[in-house]
Amino acid sequence: MRKELAFLAIALILMIFLARMLAVPQQIRLNKELVQLKVRGPASSVAIAKSLAGVRVAVLIAEKDGTILEAYRVKGWSIASGYALDAGFQYRDCYEAKRVLESKGKLTTQERAYLSAADYLVKGLDND
Repeated sequence: MRKELAFLAIALILMIFLARMLAVPQQIRLNKELVQLKVRGPASSVAIAKSLAGVRVAVLIAEKDGTILEAYRVKGWSIASGYALDAGFQYRDCYEAKRVLESKGKLTTQERAYLSAADYLVKGLDND
């Protein structure tokens, strides 16, 4: 009984280690893709929102005046996903996005990520 329990514990530890090691190349690929996205405009912002259902990432590319050029989100649920252009993003600038999302009642996890990204953009643009 103890040998079987020890075997299961070792197998579990090895599986966790293997999963982490396999995730590293995917994380490196996502980071490279993120760097490529961030240079597409003069100002950019990345935000993460977490919930029980998972993690959502928002990337906003904007002009120096706050006009949003592109909005990206992670297109899947796993680390193997990449970033995709969000065609449903309806806000013209980061100030409008922040104002509308703050006034909205309950936000989805993706909307919370966009709100954080817009907030970071507003703070960054105000400092320039």
